[in-house]
Amino acid sequence: RRGTGLSMPNRKPHSFATLLAPEALDSIARSSGVVSRQSPKFNAAGFVLALLGAASRGASSYNQVAAALAGFAPRPMSRQAMSGRLSPKSTDFLTNVLAAAVARRTRPSFAALGELPFRRVLVEDSTVVSMFKGNAAAFPNNGNGRTDTAGCKLDLVTDLLSGEALAARFCAAREPDQALSSEIIGHCREGDLVLRDMGYFCIHALDDIDSRGAFWLSRLPANVGLRDRRGRRLAELLKAAPGKRVDIRVQLGSRVPIGCRLVATRLGKAQAAANRRHRRREGKRRGKTPSKEGLLRDAWSIVVTNVPKETVPAARLWALYAQRWSIEIAFRAAKQSSNTHKALGHRSSEHHIKALVLATALLTVLAMKVHAQLRAAPDADRGASLEKTYDAFVDYVLRRSAHNLDEPFAPDPRHLAHDKRARPTLWQSITRCLG
Repeated sequence: RRGTGLSMPNRKPHSFATLLAPEALDSIARSSGVVSRQSPKFNAAGFVLALLGAASRGASSYNQVAAALAGFAPRPMSRQAMSGRLSPKSTDFLTNVLAAAVARRTRPSFAALGELPFRRVLVEDSTVVSMFKGNAAAFPNNGNGRTDTAGCKLDLVTDLLSGEALAARFCAAREPDQALSSEIIGHCREGDLVLRDMGYFCIHALDDIDSRGAFWLSRLPANVGLRDRRGRRLAELLKAAPGKRVDIRVQLGSRVPIGCRLVATRLGKAQAAANRRHRRREGKRRGKTPSKEGLLRDAWSIVVTNVPKETVPAARLWALYAQRWSIEIAFRAAKQSSNTHKALGHRSSEHHIKALVLATALLTVLAMKVHAQLRAAPDADRGASLEKTYDAFVDYVLRRSAHNLDEPFAPDPRHLAHDKRARPTLWQSITRCLG
């Protein structure tokens, strides 16, 4: 459409029936044991849509889910029957549906980040889904120091070049991100680049990624040591740095060190002062005195990688790493567009809660797919807002019935366009400063 820079793809837009075919859902329902024979009260596609609607609206009681399913089956189901249907078998069914949605590739990828020497750019991150504290026995969270809290963690692996979700699963909220650092290794191929958050930093996992012929790029945690060829530690290297940037080969770790590249870029005076104020404020709150090395690091932005200098220069590494922020936007969009916090705001059975969390994960994956299709359109400029696409897709899901599963998701492109921003984003400011 004129004036937006956006258009729907020339190919047929996705519908719910193309994203999740009813026949495939019936097959998964039978193989999972959630149905053993045809029932006038149950429909696999209707069951999935009822749970997606429950997560989207926040109306998640047994009565409300059963009422939503009634529009897809000849006879309505009672709340007691819905309670019995939400069992270990329904958890297996929804887990398999999520796996099928993740595995389905809907279109070829494109280089959203420009010309890059990598086949794919993979990023893994997690978000905690909080719920009513009465569910803490089955879903314990880390607590707040006063009372038990409940929640679980959604872990997502995506390819930034294609916009595809490569893996999605939920795990215990108390499980640290570092324990999940090996999840992405099974998805790595030769020539991929893996962007790591500091929470996922694990030297053994980085070494495994390197052994597969893939590349990695990560910020450096404060508790990880390194030395250069002359045996100098990080603090010595930064003190001796004469210019704006350090870009050298180092040995990372102490027990079983691995060789990599250190790229440290000096921050501006204002940013360094802000970092130090934050460190001192946190130290005062915890009753600790900030270390000299920590205050020194506050004047630098530091990453480590196995990408050679000849492949990607130092300045462009920061532009690459800044793209990791897109998965945070995906999580934010999912939480803003759905009412999962409301859906999980009551005490219920373990498998009812798992069904709602899996429905949230499925909604996230499906929304990412339709957003990727919008970006992959031959005549589009990749300007579709992720948050607005999520909002539009949730509205589309809520309007599905047994009679319109084939209706395509075709929102007005003008309603998905990015609003013009008067000031740069946080990551734009950082990358401009470091560039």
